[in-house]
Formats: sequence, C-alpha cells, structure tokens
Amino acid sequence: MQPTPQAGGLGSRLVRGPGPYRPWGEISARAPAPGALLLAVVLGVAGVCCEAPYRSELGAADALLGSDTAAAAKHYQKAVKLGAALQGNVGLARVSERQGEWKKAVRYYSVALQAAPNDEDVRMALAHAHLMAGSRDRAFQELDKVAVRHPANPRAPLLLGALAHTREQAKLALARLDRDLSARAPAGGLERTVVRSELLRLLAEPGKADTVPAASGERLVDDVALAAELARLMNQSGRARAALTLLRAATTQHPGARELWPDLLRQELALGNVGEAERAAERMPASLRDTAELLELRAALATATREPRRAAELLRRAVDRTEPSDEPRRVTRLLLLGQALAADKQNGPAAKAFDQVLELEPANPVAKLALAAIDVGESRFDRAIESTRALIAAQPTFAKAHELLIAALSAAKNAEEARVACNAYVAALPKDPAAYAMRAKVLQAQGNAKDALGDLEHALHLDPQLVPAFELLLDVEKELGGNKAAAETGAKLAERSGSWRFWLRLGALHSANNQFAAAQRAFAKATTIAPRESDAWRALASYLAARGARAEAIAALEKVVELEPGREEPIRELAKLQHLAGLVVPARKSYEAWLKLNPRALAALNNLALLYAEPPADFDKAVALAERAYRESSHSPPVNDTLGWLLVRRGTEADLPRALQLLRFAASAQAVPEHQYHLGAALAATGDKAGAQVSLRAALARKDAFPGRAVAETLLRQISR
Repeated sequence: MQPTPQAGGLGSRLVRGPGPYRPWGEISARAPAPGALLLAVVLGVAGVCCEAPYRSELGAADALLGSDTAAAAKHYQKAVKLGAALQGNVGLARVSERQGEWKKAVRYYSVALQAAPNDEDVRMALAHAHLMAGSRDRAFQELDKVAVRHPANPRAPLLLGALAHTREQAKLALARLDRDLSARAPAGGLERTVVRSELLRLLAEPGKADTVPAASGERLVDDVALAAELARLMNQSGRARAALTLLRAATTQHPGARELWPDLLRQELALGNVGEAERAAERMPASLRDTAELLELRAALATATREPRRAAELLRRAVDRTEPSDEPRRVTRLLLLGQALAADKQNGPAAKAFDQVLELEPANPVAKLALAAIDVGESRFDRAIESTRALIAAQPTFAKAHELLIAALSAAKNAEEARVACNAYVAALPKDPAAYAMRAKVLQAQGNAKDALGDLEHALHLDPQLVPAFELLLDVEKELGGNKAAAETGAKLAERSGSWRFWLRLGALHSANNQFAAAQRAFAKATTIAPRESDAWRALASYLAARGARAEAIAALEKVVELEPGREEPIRELAKLQHLAGLVVPARKSYEAWLKLNPRALAALNNLALLYAEPPADFDKAVALAERAYRESSHSPPVNDTLGWLLVRRGTEADLPRALQLLRFAASAQAVPEHQYHLGAALAATGDKAGAQVSLRAALARKDAFPGRAVAETLLRQISR
C-alpha cells in the first residue's frame, strides 16, 4: 500500500493513474495568474496578442502528454520561453511524474510556484512530489503552508495528520485538524476521527491511545478515494495499524467499494492477520469476490495459510478473468499460478503455466528459471544446465541463474564444472557477497574447507551482516577447529558486525553445544542490540520456554506482543505459555486479546472456556465460549469433551442429557483417558454406576498421567462399593 508513481500524479487532471488513488489537488491547463492576465489585457489594448503562441504550445503538449512525454516536454519548454512560466513548468513537472522522476518534478513545481506563490493546487502537487521523492518532512512542510494559507482546503489537515511521524509534527497536525473540525458542520467524518485518534496516540495522551471515538451522527467516510489515500499515507508513515483501522471502517461503511478491498486484504496479510484476512474475504460482497484482482489476493491468503492447492485454484480463475488486453497482469498471474502448483508438487501443470508465460513473453527470465528449477527437482540435470547457461549467456549478471546452474551441476555430481561455474559467478559479480558465499558452500561440500573459509571471510568483508555467510562460516570453523573455535570466531564477528541476527545464530550454536548460559547471553545480546526487533525477542522466548524458564519466556513474549499488536501468532503463544504456567487471569486476558484479533480461533475459544471453569469460576461464560467453539468445529473430539464436561460441572440437571451425548462422542472418537474419565463422571452423576465403572476403568487402565486421575481413582472406589 505504498504510494506509487502514477500517470499524471498529483498534478494532472488529464491523465489519471490506475486504481483508487486520487490526487491531492488537480491541475489542468488553466488561465494565467491574475498578473499575467492584466499584462495580456494591456498588451491587447496596444494591439499586441501574446497569448496565442504559448497557448498553442500548451495545447500541443497536453495532447502529447499521454503518448509521447519527450515531445510534450519540448512543447512545454517552448511555452516557458514564450512567457507561460506557471503552466509550462507545471506541464514539465507532469512529464517528470509520468517518467517517475520525482526530484525533477519537485524542481519544476518549485519554479512554477515562483510565478504563482499562492497557487493552492501547485503547492499540493509539490508536496506530493516531495513525498514520492522520499522527502516526507518537506512534503509535510508544504502541506502545512496550504493549511495555513488556504483554511478552506478540506484535505490539507487530513494529509498533514497522515504524514506526521514525530511528536512535533503530530502537535502541529492536531492543531490544524482541530481548527478544521471546528469550522465544519457536521464536524468531520470517520476519516478525520481516525486521523485525530492516531495523532493523539503519537502524542501519548493518557487514556487516548489507539481509540477511535464513535462517529454517530457524523459523515462516515463518504469519500472512498480519500480513505484509500489516507490509508496509504499512514502506512508509509509507519502507522500500519491506523491504516488498517481506516480501511476496516471504510469497507464496513462502503462494502461495495471495489477499490478498498484489495488494500484491506493486502494490509491484513502484511501485518500477519491471516484470520482477519480470511474474515474480510468472507464479508466481501459476492459480486466482488471473483474479480481477477481479488482472486489473486485470496490466492495470496491461501499461500499464507499454506494451502497451495487452494491458491492454484484461485489463480486459475484469476487468469481466466484477466482481460486479454492486460498482458502484464496475465503474465504475473500465470507466474504466481506456476509457483503455487510447484509448491503443491504439481510439476507438470506448473510447467504448463510457465510455458504459457513464455508464449506471451518468450524472453521472460523468471519463467525460464522456474522451468529449470522444475528440471532440477525432477533430476533432468542436463536440460536444467543447458537452460541456465543460456540465461547466463543472455544476462551474465543474473545471480539466480548462476545459483541454479551451480545447484544443478552439484546435484549431477559434476564437481569440476561446479567449481568452474562458481568462478564464473564470482567473475560476473565480483562485488556480490552471495557469489563468494555460494562458492564457499560448494568448496566445503567438496571437502575444501580452508578455501571455503577464505571466500566466507571475503563475503563478510563485502557485507559484514550477511547471515547465510556467517552461518556457513560457523559450520566451516566447527569442521576445522571444533565447537570452541566456531564459538570464538562467531563471537568476534558478531561483536564486530553489531548484527543482532548474528547473535541469534551464535545463541543457537551455543544451545546445540549444551552451553546454555552462553546461549542465553547471546540471545539476550540480540534483544539489547535490537530492542524493537520482535524476531529477537521471539527467539529468546522460544529458547527460554524450551529450557523451562517460563516466567522469563512469558516476559519476552509480552515484548513480542507489544511490538506486534496486530498479529495473532505472538498473542497465541503467550496465552498458551501462561496457561501452561497456571497463570489463570493473565492467560484469560491473552486469550481474550487473541479472540479480538480472530473471533473464530478455535484453540482460543476452547482453552478460554476451560480457564473460565477455574477459580474464580464463571461457568455460564465458560459454557458460552465452549458453545462458540462447538459451532466452529462440531466434529472435534476435544471441543465436544470441553463443552460436555463444562455442562456437567455447571451442575444443572437439564444439561446432563446433552453433556452425555457430547462426552460419548468424544470418548468414542478419540482414545484419550481424560475423555473416558469425564464420561465416567457424567454417567455417575446420572446414577449409571455400571456405565461409569466401565468408563473410569478404561481411563485408569492406561498409565498416562492426566488431569483428574486422582479424582477418577477416588470416584471409581466410591461407586464400586
């Protein structure tokens, strides 16, 4: 959802970019500034007409802009020379936008503003060009000038809020936005509410963080294009959660807004919210689900949930629905289809998809490389070697082709040619550390660890933070000098590089060598170097949990949750670890937070139901949660067992018939002692002592420890008297 260079960009009404993006301000071929008009009137009275020459040049330039930017630029330059400083420079900026040369666009808009300092549209266009050129702070400054000089502009305060990324900018943007809200009736809309809320979060006002006030009685995102634009800007400003909030609100208010759904699905997937992305796809109107773009995104969702076959089915439909004239999208979707089929080990159909790509683009290197990879996977080494060599001949710096050629030669046991190919890779890309790392890998595999060490040292000289080279170097050092030498070298390199990823790898090495204190220090060092990197905290938590240090692991996972507030995986792991540690109240809170992210998470519903049966118990709430889990998966033995057992424990006689039905299903479907114990206890509660004895003996016949074993033994003795 990053803003991308688009045809026409901010400064064009005649040429629009694709998709929902709408420019902040629109510039067309307008009349000259008031001063130029006055001059034209004076000259006209004198019998001199100076409008026609530059007017004709501007007309020709505008006509050519969509087809020949170079020719259009020449006409705009002539118009500037003939006196049209404003329109000509705006035109040259528009040309630069179409060519993706945003810094040039900045220069031209700046010159245009010299001719018309108060031109609102040009200044908005300049702000956009600054943003696209990577100068977010300059864009913010120009937008603030618009907000001050043109208080009636409804977009400038919103855009300021979306771009603010420091406390100082947030304060300024909030002041502009509040002034804007007070001047409007009704007071703004949901997009303003969300932006204001996010500014308050940046300012860390007590009690205001991450809140979105209700928008009843207000205008709710009636400008779909603006909602999409604000979401993109928030995302670019590092406020992905705010962008997601806005997109969720906008799609709820406007479910038929075709342009918002792709952005929402992309954002959910980017934040790792697979469950939310699935629900978004479900609530999407049926009329939109089968558009080619959304089929492609649903395929990305299936890929994220490791369903390559489902992804392939969706991509086939996306290909079928792609317009014949849209060849680039067809090629992209065919490539994705081939990759999904290959991931599902359907090499034949995958090869057909890549062949279709080559029919459309005979020189497509990605398809050729993918076909070569399939050949390697099916041991057709000669064909793979031939095709990768052809790719390298056409493009000597094609790194992936070099790597696949080396892999094919190595798999074919052609050691000498593999070494030659490695040397060719290094010669073609002498400054690419990956080339040296690849050669080192081949040398090590061929028993030449010393030469491999030299290549790895050079790779790390070129890129001191290249993780694959560091990992391979640890292996080589271990082979040459043992575990101690590898650890010592690794510590020196990790200290020198300052790479937290190196410390994680070093921690794994220490752990494998049973040097647990050193491993924990290495993992902790990674979190010290990179306190905002969730992967570092996750690795530390995983290590601590494996070592049984649950309290420390929980603290590390809490940090992961703090850094990734919108992702299910960390809150899921935290809840389970708290549950295992017997921390009932904290685990309840974590499961509830997980359910906010994914209301249909089966494990969260089931486990939280069990926790609400623990002191302080709330059996009605426990049963309600278990019922929700049952609706999600009525054929799951554990879910049946949980609901049935909670109905028994609630102690209502009317619950017993259904409880028995559920527990019988669980006990018959899964040979788990705990299920037999629960069924036995339920039968005993109904007075069926014979049936209860059978179930309890079945539970106790196995020596497995299970929760309630002691109670089951006591109950069996009581009913057997």
